[in-house]
Amino acid sequence: MKKIFIFFTILLLSFSTFAQNEVFIEKATGELCVRVMDDIFVEIVRLKIKHEELEGFTENNVSMNDYGFKAIQYEYNYKNRKNSFGVTIVGLNDEHFKKSQGNIFELKFPILGVKVQGYQNYIPKGKRFDIKAVTDVFGELLRERQTKYLPFQLTVEAEKKVFKTREDIVFKVTLKNTTNKIMVVKDLSQETLFFVYNNKEWGASEIDRATYNKVKKITLREGESIEKRFMSNGYSFPREFNVFCSYVMSYKGVRPSTIMSIIVSDD
Repeated sequence: MKKIFIFFTILLLSFSTFAQNEVFIEKATGELCVRVMDDIFVEIVRLKIKHEELEGFTENNVSMNDYGFKAIQYEYNYKNRKNSFGVTIVGLNDEHFKKSQGNIFELKFPILGVKVQGYQNYIPKGKRFDIKAVTDVFGELLRERQTKYLPFQLTVEAEKKVFKTREDIVFKVTLKNTTNKIMVVKDLSQETLFFVYNNKEWGASEIDRATYNKVKKITLREGESIEKRFMSNGYSFPREFNVFCSYVMSYKGVRPSTIMSIIVSDD
């Protein structure tokens, strides 16, 4: 638990201290932002079948912000209580929504120079609509693009497409130098990698872990990589889930990260 707290504290601090004086959004990033907002709108419309509070949501709840990206805002009553939510994409230091509108959330992408900003002033208990949950899914497209600008690439690959129930989950983590320069990195270990599932630490241990007290530093030349195998305890019943993995070293406040999808089945 302490490890997770330190991870998210560092992550928040790195985002808050990143400064960008001029807002420049390259064409490809801008096109992706348009796609993300389009996908969010389509998903909200699709979810109208499941959530009666979305019954009145239409294209009239969409406007365009100063960047030419969709800005969604919707107000409604649910069980005699007023509610509203909104979401858009703006420059990293811009504020489209005000705190008075509700609980503000942000997904920041410092290298791309943009952030997804949204709010929802009330989320009832139970299976009610949550705009942040929708935003997190499509915000993953921006995270993936941002990682392409990092000097090293992190990949996590499970050894099987499907694991049986009670079978240990074995996977490989690889860190690659994607520059034409020599990079000095920290070795892959339980101390330098963070595995998170459902907002909690996902326990994973290094296979054939070497006996050393300090984290080793490794020199990687152009195109070189290091890899390690890890293992996590299996599950007693079928499930499909994603594990978020992040590496401790950062570039411009951004850590290399990726997501591993896991399927556990009785078959």
